[in-house]
Amino acid sequence: VADLCQQVARSATSWQRFANSCQRFAASCQRCAASCQWLATSRQRFAICCQRSATSRQEVRDFYRRELPADWYGGSWDESARTGELTGSIKKKLANLGWLTMAWPKEYGGQEAPLTRQVVFAEESAYFRFNARDAGTGYLGIAIMQHGTEQQKQRFLGPIARAEIDFHQGFS
Repeated sequence: VADLCQQVARSATSWQRFANSCQRFAASCQRCAASCQWLATSRQRFAICCQRSATSRQEVRDFYRRELPADWYGGSWDESARTGELTGSIKKKLANLGWLTMAWPKEYGGQEAPLTRQVVFAEESAYFRFNARDAGTGYLGIAIMQHGTEQQKQRFLGPIARAEIDFHQGFS
């Protein structure tokens, strides 16, 4: 994201020329005027989004550096009880920060954050080899939101968002 932000910043002159041309064209068509206005300001919106993503990325990095042991190599399902307790504790902290389900709607325990923030969180979690998402936050919660009854939504979505329950999928 940072590289892309730098490329956009370097192309400021090109964006300005494009915006000027677009404004001249918009003068002849009212329908095009709204589109041109959006295009003219899209560079600013993109830069703001990149800045927020960079801040979010640093927050996640700082969290993992603070919470994970120095010798952390990534845990797996067959690790010791100590690792299970540690990952459960960290998932609770992530849930309290609202990071496990940040792109979910607020009514279901999310923050309605842009999907890009959720991607940044997933990338940094992978970098630190911490599997913050389980089946509940990964796909079951979303399926319940889309297709579940109101009773199922009330029963499962809040506890998933708060890391009070885990879901696992098994095949035989």
